[in-house]
Amino acid sequence: MRPSAFFRGAAASLIVSAALATPVAAFALEPAITSTGQAVTSSNTSEVAASEKTTQEGAVQPTQASVTDGATSRASANASEKSQTQTAATSTQATADSSQQTAATTQDDSSKPQDATESSGEESLDGKSYVIQNDHNGTRGVMDVNCGSKSNEANVQLYESNGTAAQRWRFRGNGDGSYTILNQGSGKALDVAYGNAKSGGNVWQYDANGSDAQRWVIKWVDHSKGLANILLAAHPELALDAYAGSTANGTNLQVWTANGSAAQIWRLRDIIEAEVDAIQRATGLDVVESLDGQDFKIVSKADGKSLAVSGGSKSVGAGLVFESGGGSASQAYRLTREGGYWRIRNVRSGLSVAVVNGDIVPGAAIRQEASVTDDSQLWTLYRSNDGYGFVNKKTGLVFSNVSDLFSGITMGSAGEKDELFSLESWAPSVAEGTYRITSQLGNGQNLDVSCGSTYGGANVQDYAWNGSMAQKWYVRNTGNGYAITNLGSGLRLSVSGNNVVQQGHDHVWGLAYVLGRGLSLVDQASGKVLDVYGANRSSGANVQVYTPNGTDAQVWNFAAVNPLEDGWYTIRTGMGSGRALDVAGASAYDGANVRLWDSNGSDAQRWYIFGVGNGYYTFVNGASNKVLDVQGGGGTGANVQQYTGNGTNAQHWRFTLKDGLFTFVNANGMVLDVYGGADSNGANVQIWDSNGTNAQRWLLSNTSVSNKMSRLVRFQNNMLAMANNNRHGYDQAYRWGERGDYDCSSLVISCLRWAGFSTGSATTTFDLRRNLQARGWQWITNINPWEAQPGDIMLSELHHVAAMVTHSSMVEARGNEFNGAMGGRPGDQTGWEICVSPWRRQRGLHTNQSWDGILRFTGWC
Repeated sequence: MRPSAFFRGAAASLIVSAALATPVAAFALEPAITSTGQAVTSSNTSEVAASEKTTQEGAVQPTQASVTDGATSRASANASEKSQTQTAATSTQATADSSQQTAATTQDDSSKPQDATESSGEESLDGKSYVIQNDHNGTRGVMDVNCGSKSNEANVQLYESNGTAAQRWRFRGNGDGSYTILNQGSGKALDVAYGNAKSGGNVWQYDANGSDAQRWVIKWVDHSKGLANILLAAHPELALDAYAGSTANGTNLQVWTANGSAAQIWRLRDIIEAEVDAIQRATGLDVVESLDGQDFKIVSKADGKSLAVSGGSKSVGAGLVFESGGGSASQAYRLTREGGYWRIRNVRSGLSVAVVNGDIVPGAAIRQEASVTDDSQLWTLYRSNDGYGFVNKKTGLVFSNVSDLFSGITMGSAGEKDELFSLESWAPSVAEGTYRITSQLGNGQNLDVSCGSTYGGANVQDYAWNGSMAQKWYVRNTGNGYAITNLGSGLRLSVSGNNVVQQGHDHVWGLAYVLGRGLSLVDQASGKVLDVYGANRSSGANVQVYTPNGTDAQVWNFAAVNPLEDGWYTIRTGMGSGRALDVAGASAYDGANVRLWDSNGSDAQRWYIFGVGNGYYTFVNGASNKVLDVQGGGGTGANVQQYTGNGTNAQHWRFTLKDGLFTFVNANGMVLDVYGGADSNGANVQIWDSNGTNAQRWLLSNTSVSNKMSRLVRFQNNMLAMANNNRHGYDQAYRWGERGDYDCSSLVISCLRWAGFSTGSATTTFDLRRNLQARGWQWITNINPWEAQPGDIMLSELHHVAAMVTHSSMVEARGNEFNGAMGGRPGDQTGWEICVSPWRRQRGLHTNQSWDGILRFTGWC
């Protein structure tokens, strides 16, 4: 029976089902047959005594001269050498097999080999090799030599099919209607231990000697399915039997009174090659000859799921599954012609689809293996009106997405949906976005514009990762290829001769997949691919285009990156002049105008951009430490200025990105815009409705300011971030963030450390001044309110500490929800435990005591 569902669980293993109910060299005999085509008869089939024992008999000492009712000895010399005994089976054989629990008083005629006239003219099994499968409840158990032993007396058992030689058996005709059944792994014969011709006689392997203990006849149960009883020729009332009707691995094999039970029915599976012409004759399906070298998704017609490697693994031996959706390389397969058959290789791993160990029993697992010359890795591809099917060359089994075991199907029904697939053309793709493009050479180096240049024609190299805009590339599918634009320059990855440069806005690349390796970038004009010159692994190695050769120097990995990370940037107009966003006159005052000006590298054109949450950023000017701000928070046409940071929406910006150019959108919905689209010195900057023009598009390139300014900005940002995050509250008992909480001194010290400042051994307000003064901080007393600066630390050495974040506001940790120091719940329960407060002359929350002084960083240390 087929399973009721194609999968049993989300990670169902891929298996193969039978292509043929009988092998190409099919069974054609109904009776018990002989090597000469004659049926075997026996005069002693009704001689089983009514008193025959109902329990499994214990094995006797070795005998082998012939099989007799009394189990005669093999030879006295041999008998004296053998000390091994079979374990007595004292229990009844199986409660499930009632026929083996009752005494056999007579032998039914049905257990006899059929008459010779019924098999006249049919072919012999002489010289043929089989896997002999127990046909019980869909089991995959087959006749197996324990541990693959090559020794005499090694036990024969039932074990799950694994394709090894220990499970393959060759039939050799004896000329008298019987067969000797020889194991391919050991060359030894299937033998009744000690010649014990009674129910319960053990079966093992032994050197072939022509004795009755090794002579077997076949009686067909259902020839069309290859099902048969295997009987002792001299005692055809005894059949090869699985002990107690068990199907478990390791189940012992024996001879037992023939009773027609499933424990005695064996399916002979011919070890053959699936012939293309045989498939055509049986099905009329067309064998596919084209498609060589093309990549496809193999999609089940039963449920629309795609063949894939479990977990996307690239490892040898990884199992195959069917899974939904996607389109990744782990779901793509390359078909290549090989000797009239097809090799199917996973595009991502480069490994071949193979039947495990060449297992020929339906339900055999499929996995990916290293490509070798082995028929288990070759497939016939056939086509019907309903889809494609795959037949394994070595096993004759059909590719199936059924995850449980089931009976083999006939070739005539090979169009069942669980064996039919569609082939959907596959090509690699990269989603639109920002990436670092890393060489497969394994040195962690990336495509990089030399020296972070913003000029056309600048060289492109393979360089160690530094996170700069020169190494970030915006990738977009244009419909006829991929545009790859550098974020630092707005120019595309291009080619000059054979050299790779950044240049212009029209060059596109194709994508190809190097089997088992990764993506290559194809210059569509020349057909050459992006290549690291000489496979040089050094940082700074040149990049060129070169004839495809499949090496790692031509394979590139795309890893998505954040296009805008916290840091210092120069912001230039996208209109082409390279002019920068500039604070007029490098003013330090609130309300100073923001404009365009020729790029000059001054701090007035440098902006520290940092995330403030929810996708928004704040821009801090490097000269004034003030923030990019919309005057009055206004609407269309409102002026853009700098202003002291206050955390309002007028100072919050998000971005969109297209072809390497940024558009900055204020929290009020208007975008950063150059008035009138004027690309000239002094052109005013405003906010305006989005219109997609270059007057609203901006380029960012990495820059820096003095280390002093950079660290102070980070310190202020850290303090603001803590105040704006209610997961952080006040608690002296857990003051170092064990539960997310801090007190006033641990908050300031932690934010200083996160910004890169050394705080020495400082842990409280008591020792903060001493440690910071030793590390470049100036101690100032009697400060006037208007003299406080962002980054200053307000200190009362015995009681409290806070940090200035603007000229008029500071961040401090004030106390828990009970106005106490300990015992509160984790996090800010009131919104005031850690908060932004107005600057005040007095430090105390409950007293008018003044601050002792201010610590200001001078940067000399």
